[in-house]
Amino acid sequence: MPAEHFLRAVADGALGEFLAAQNRLPEAEGFLVGSYESLSKSQQAHSPRTRLGLQRLVALYEKWGRPEIAARYRESLVQD
Repeated sequence: MPAEHFLRAVADGALGEFLAAQNRLPEAEGFLVGSYESLSKSQQAHSPRTRLGLQRLVALYEKWGRPEIAARYRESLVQD
């Protein structure tokens, strides 16, 4: 499957969420950021997939104690 295919981004997002649940936050960040960036290019901003990517990033940065980054992604959720 090509790297830019949306299903790969969906799978990377699920893996990132799993890693975050295991407190493997730096590893999770790479998957979640990459997933969101890919989805934001291949899907519409208000797509459920794109919004899920944003929600996962907000949850990651809140868990990590990085509220300023979480707030930036949360703002994108509100704008859409």
